[in-house]
Amino acid sequence: MPAEPADHALVTRAQAGDRAAFNELLRRYHRPVYGFVFRLTQSPEEAADLAQEVFVRAWRYLGKFDAARPLRPWLFQIAANRAASCHGRSGGRETIPLEELPGEPSVPDDTSAEPERQELAAAVRRAILELSPQQRQAVVLVELEGMDAAEAAVIMTCSPTTVRQHVFRAKRRLRGLLAGYVEGTES
Repeated sequence: MPAEPADHALVTRAQAGDRAAFNELLRRYHRPVYGFVFRLTQSPEEAADLAQEVFVRAWRYLGKFDAARPLRPWLFQIAANRAASCHGRSGGRETIPLEELPGEPSVPDDTSAEPERQELAAAVRRAILELSPQQRQAVVLVELEGMDAAEAAVIMTCSPTTVRQHVFRAKRRLRGLLAGYVEGTES
C-alpha cells in the first residue's frame, strides 16, 4: 500500500491548481476543523457552515501559504478567526439545547456511557460556553485538541505566555462553574 503524500506536497500541487490535491487536504482536515469549530460554538449547523467557509478561504488564499509550514495550524487559525468574526457580528448566535447536540464530532459518540458521565460531559460543554472567547479558544486548543501553548499561540496570534494565561484562567473559571455540579452530585 503506497504511503499518502505529505501535506506540503499536496499543498504545492493544490497551489498549482490541482483540485484533486486540495480535495485530499479537505478529506484529511475537514473533520478536525469541524470538531474544533463545534467545540467553540456547540452548534452543529454553525460548525458546518464555518468549516465550509474555512476551506473556501483556504482555497482562495492557498497561493499565499508557505507549503513548507504545517497546514493544520493555518487552517485552525482561519477557523478561529471565522468563528470569532461570526460571533462578533451576530452578538452571539443562538445555539440549540445541549440535550439535542450529537456527540462531539472528533470523538465517537459513546451511547453506552453511564448517565452520570453523560451529565458531566453536558455540564462541561455548558461551562465552556460560559468562558470568554479567548479562554474558550485556548482551552479547546490546548486541553481538547492537545496542542502545546506555542502551537495554540500561532492560531490565536498571541504569545505562548498569553495562551497559558488564558488556559489558567479558563480552568479556574471552569472549576467555579462546575463546583455547583459536583456539589449537587455528592448528595
